[in-house]
Amino acid sequence: MTTFHFHLHASPGSTSLSDNGFLSLPSIQFNGHDVAAWNFAHIEQYSMQVSFEEVEQSMSQLPRMFFEMDGSFVWRGQYSSEQEQNWQVDGMVYDVAGRVSRVELKGDCHLEQFQELVDRLQPAESLVAYLIDQSCFVRVVDLMRAWQ
Repeated sequence: MTTFHFHLHASPGSTSLSDNGFLSLPSIQFNGHDVAAWNFAHIEQYSMQVSFEEVEQSMSQLPRMFFEMDGSFVWRGQYSSEQEQNWQVDGMVYDVAGRVSRVELKGDCHLEQFQELVDRLQPAESLVAYLIDQSCFVRVVDLMRAWQ
């Protein structure tokens, strides 16, 4: 299980972040793996391709998901094995001009739950995550490879 706190943002759209104004930083450690880190000053100009209402409707279908109309949500679960811990993800969906601008996620869960949330936003390849503790961006696909 991985503990995390980050904001998901839409990526500028190119497979090369450096082509879109991202500045390469030294790699960071995530779950003991090196992950390429980036900085970007104008991420707020990019929006996801989903509306707040679409995200609310999609996430509300998840079992044990509690989604409030202000955009806050809590998703809790329990593994079938008694030796596994319960997991929980707290979050907040922010929208601007009819589109989701970012999603804050904080909690601990396995890759399967994180993937489920990402799938309800847009493809992982088109998302970056701003890691709060490390103060940098990483590509979500790189984050998922290191999730384990």
